[in-house]
Amino acid sequence: MSTQIEGLDEFPQMLTVDQLVKMLQLPSKETVYFWNKYGKGPSYYRVGRYIRFNKSDVLKWLEDQQTAW
Repeated sequence: MSTQIEGLDEFPQMLTVDQLVKMLQLPSKETVYFWNKYGKGPSYYRVGRYIRFNKSDVLKWLEDQQTAW
């Protein structure tokens, strides 16, 4: 399966939490922080006090989340 996200090219390679929320159309930043706290979300980098997500890691994680009906 190929992940299809509208406007994917508009996002940089390293994403902020806000950009991740927008890209995945999540309800809020708290969702991302919850995932991080419980090890459920995509891998991330801590740069000082900031969190960054590699876009290719996010896409890989997203494909791993696919379930069959």
